[in-house]
Amino acid sequence: MTLAGKIGDTRWLLVQQLGQGTPKAFLALLIFWLTLLFTSFGLFAPRNFISATTLTLCALAVAGAIGMILELERGFGGLVHISPEPMRQAAKALEPRSHDTAGLGQSRSNKVSRSGLWD
Repeated sequence: MTLAGKIGDTRWLLVQQLGQGTPKAFLALLIFWLTLLFTSFGLFAPRNFISATTLTLCALAVAGAIGMILELERGFGGLVHISPEPMRQAAKALEPRSHDTAGLGQSRSNKVSRSGLWD
């Protein structure tokens, strides 16, 4: 069972490292489409300060959303990143504490108290 777990962990690590994220062609198409959309809004909107400000703020909001999606694809790096510490703590809690993995000679109450689940 340990070998299967290590193989699964290695496979997951490879998937995370080789992940392509959002395809560049999709991003280019999305940006082109949004540019056309906001250009058409600008052409048909009345020429005043409020409409120009509203279109600018909406364009910034859409650009921020796309930027956030791209930023969150890099989970452990970038400006907004996830701390790896909870995963390390979980992996540490799952490691066997002794070579007696079958639990021979221990009562159930000893196993629970040693696992740290009830502490």
